[in-house]
Amino acid sequence: MVTAAEEEPMTGTGPLIRPMTPADRSALADFPNRVSAGSAIFRFHGSVTVLTDKTLDLLLDLADGQREAITAVDDRGIAGVARFARDDLDPATAEVAILVADEWQHRGLARQLLRPLAGRARSAGIERFRAEIQADNTIARRFFLGLTPTARERHSNGDVVVLINVAELLRMLE
Repeated sequence: MVTAAEEEPMTGTGPLIRPMTPADRSALADFPNRVSAGSAIFRFHGSVTVLTDKTLDLLLDLADGQREAITAVDDRGIAGVARFARDDLDPATAEVAILVADEWQHRGLARQLLRPLAGRARSAGIERFRAEIQADNTIARRFFLGLTPTARERHSNGDVVVLINVAELLRMLE
């Protein structure tokens, strides 16, 4: 889930966008220092100031076509992460989540992270991204609904779920 609008394109030199690897563990552990409490609450559905070893293990448990992550790295470390996790019950669908450091929000970084993530998902046979968003996170709802003309939201257990066609998303991000 994204925590801020990402409408403005990035200008100048931006972070390096690349797949996340286990070697990113230390930088990922420092990432919460670059995210406000509000952004963390929207992303993790609760306040997160420290990523425990258990959480880092889960976030770095990456497997091609199943659980993948793309990271943005700048001179301070990780500036953003977009990830997907394939749904066990519906393998054509994957949950997608995005978190961008506060100083990089509103600069197009979430879209830049989504481009290679969606490409990897499509190569793995994933047809849809599912973004699960807190109902009061109107910025993330607008972001995901604005990605493709056919993105739709539905309410589920007090949250909002947005479904996004991956092939269409890739066309829109080109």
